[in-house]
Amino acid sequence: MNRKDRAITKTSVISGTAEGHVPTHRVWPARLLLWAGWIVPQLFLFGPALIGQTVLCPVDLLATPTFYLPNREEYRDIEPRNQTLADLVLICPAWRNFCATEFRAGRIPLWQPANYCGAPFTTWPKYSLLEWPYFLMPSPVTLAWMQLLQAIVVGSGMYLFLRRGLNLPFWPAATSSWCMPLTGFMVLWQGYPVTGTVCWLPWLLWSVTATIRRPLGVGNWMMALATSVLLLTGAPDVGGLVLLTSGLFALWQVGCQYMGDRNHRHALTTAAGATAAWVLGFLLAAPFLLPMVEYSKTGARMQARAAGVEERPPVGFRALPSIVLPDVDGSARRGSLRIVAGNQAESGSAAYSGLIATFWLAPLAWSNRKRRGMVWFWTLLWALSLGWQLNLPGLVTILRLPVLNMLSYNRWVMASSTAILVLAAIGMEQLAANQRMFRSWFLIPMGLVVAFGLWCLANIS
Repeated sequence: MNRKDRAITKTSVISGTAEGHVPTHRVWPARLLLWAGWIVPQLFLFGPALIGQTVLCPVDLLATPTFYLPNREEYRDIEPRNQTLADLVLICPAWRNFCATEFRAGRIPLWQPANYCGAPFTTWPKYSLLEWPYFLMPSPVTLAWMQLLQAIVVGSGMYLFLRRGLNLPFWPAATSSWCMPLTGFMVLWQGYPVTGTVCWLPWLLWSVTATIRRPLGVGNWMMALATSVLLLTGAPDVGGLVLLTSGLFALWQVGCQYMGDRNHRHALTTAAGATAAWVLGFLLAAPFLLPMVEYSKTGARMQARAAGVEERPPVGFRALPSIVLPDVDGSARRGSLRIVAGNQAESGSAAYSGLIATFWLAPLAWSNRKRRGMVWFWTLLWALSLGWQLNLPGLVTILRLPVLNMLSYNRWVMASSTAILVLAAIGMEQLAANQRMFRSWFLIPMGLVVAFGLWCLANIS
């Protein structure tokens, strides 16, 4: 066996996708390592909550005056901290418990009699697969296990997209998938339904690549299923941004495919297959979407957005440092004070994906010539998804147009963190190829790192 054959065999064994029989004792270590990368960080972060020693919920807020706990001596030493997380104790538990009670009684929770004099129960993701663990076992301990499930879902989806969708080697794909559950958006929004929606983004991207490669094949069914599961997970504004991201990726892939072979028929077939998959996904999610759309039209928030009111207006370039230094404007943690308006989860801090990934590995992806088209897309998506936060001229004007203004574009930063991790994986592939030739444009990210370091030193107080 020559060196090339040995390299192919080694790669096949690590990925577990070699043709023919692969010895089990050589595949399982890689798989166990992959799963450990998704699970072990969650054990360090939320381990006590998984066994019931603590609760993965800001219950200290219950001691806030007029919230829940009575004004007694034993509760006066409790110091409520992050008031922006009040929904996690005032709204989410009540709705989640109502769903669990109804489902366990054999009823679908369509009407909430305790809401005013009764109202349709449409906005909570009652059909979400990520909520079902609580419906089956309604306990505070289950909240931590739901968080662990989300980490596995988003991490495994990222791995499959990078490994099988983009055909990246094992280590770059695995490393980026381990980082995905730890990005700023997933951490700052922990406990809210919006994180469940983002969990399906890499799965939808993977199904898009399968559809592009084989139009009208199994990829279409995967895409339809991923779309329906995404929509059923709730958070329609974030779900719309996830669909927008996957749609832009599909258009880019179809365009690159057409530019490669100039085959109009093949490009149209691919676009038609992807469109049909999205339509089928919407139809499968119709039992949740149609009542929600009908009822939401009467909501004050939706009417205000339709009138052009902006709950979270653009910030400008002063939001740029928070992308790489999430606590630059302070936080709600003990010993810190947020010095700007708005809460941290709605800011550019949610775009954080790591200093090494942003300043080193992501720029290194540009030296990978064979993936230059893919690097262009993810770089442009990174800039586009940050456009609202940075108040980019022209782009913000487009996003303010009717219908488009119904989405919360400040939360689109979840796509920018995904883009950084994809570029970082491509950069790691370049490192693994042992191509370390210095290029003059390397001075740009090096200069950014130096400038960022000097800025940090200048702002130390």
